[in-house]
Amino acid sequence: MKCPKCSKQHRVKDGLVCDCGYRFVFNPKEDLMTAGRFLTLIRAAGKNDTYYFTQNQLYATHRRRSRRGRVGRIVMNLVLLILLGVLGVAIYMAVPGTTILVILVMLFVAGGVRLLFAKQHEFNREDFVQLVNKWRKVHKIDKLLVKPRLQTPPPEWQEPDIYDYGVDRVLIVERDLLVDWFVLNGIHARDKMLVLSASGYPDYLIPRLEKLLEESENLRIFYLHDAASREFDPVERLKKRLPLLKDRQVVDLGLAQEDVGLLPGLSNVYADQWNGKIPVDTVAFPALIFLMTAALDHQLSFAQVLEQARGGQSDGSDDFDDFDDFDDFG
Repeated sequence: MKCPKCSKQHRVKDGLVCDCGYRFVFNPKEDLMTAGRFLTLIRAAGKNDTYYFTQNQLYATHRRRSRRGRVGRIVMNLVLLILLGVLGVAIYMAVPGTTILVILVMLFVAGGVRLLFAKQHEFNREDFVQLVNKWRKVHKIDKLLVKPRLQTPPPEWQEPDIYDYGVDRVLIVERDLLVDWFVLNGIHARDKMLVLSASGYPDYLIPRLEKLLEESENLRIFYLHDAASREFDPVERLKKRLPLLKDRQVVDLGLAQEDVGLLPGLSNVYADQWNGKIPVDTVAFPALIFLMTAALDHQLSFAQVLEQARGGQSDGSDDFDDFDDFDDFG
């Protein structure tokens, strides 16, 4: 095991504490995970400590990287077969009659390459959460959001400062934790929007929402939720949970189950891990924000944005040109 603190190689049989004092969490043989690999996932999920992220995002990052690694291994195996074939022919031509030697050399080279590109274990969601919990008992993950923590205004926020950015729109999210996800990443201020959940969390924002609804009949309201079938109407359910919105138009951003495959990286996140309902926070955060910018500005659903981004626009607009590189955000 390589120590993340001092970079020295540490043998498992010497215990889980490095000479420099670093405490290892995982035994690679038992947990099928290493400190280096886990820290790489944390950095990838938070884009090198840039964003707060959820356990869903961390797990989705694991699945995406595992899937990409599998493709890489397939390619390497094909290249290996070709190289071994060329090597075998070269040895046989140079030294005729050495068939056994050729076979032994090929097996030796194949074994070395396969060890170098050994498959990394792919965890189901429950086992992965156990790994996260095990890690958190020893090491802190600063940017990981596990449970909502904005029930009351943060101490460093004075009441006037909460709304200094102004409010041009309202974003309702399905789950409480997603409020923290957007607010702690500063998206509420960037897009000048009030963010709260369908349950009314955080409740200190409800009076503010009431005032906004009174002041503006044209207040733009959006709903972002986990993947649901288009046969189901998430907005109607939302209005039952938040009666304040009963007579208001609400734009359903998505997700829709039918569009999950169009989103970057989600083809590598299996729906069966969430009983068929993929959470919106499995989308990589930069990709989600990139998508939301167009959806909010044009009052479109994710499905409509994706359709226009993929070449379906009919108004000659250049607004979706930036989506040429959308897949890079996965």
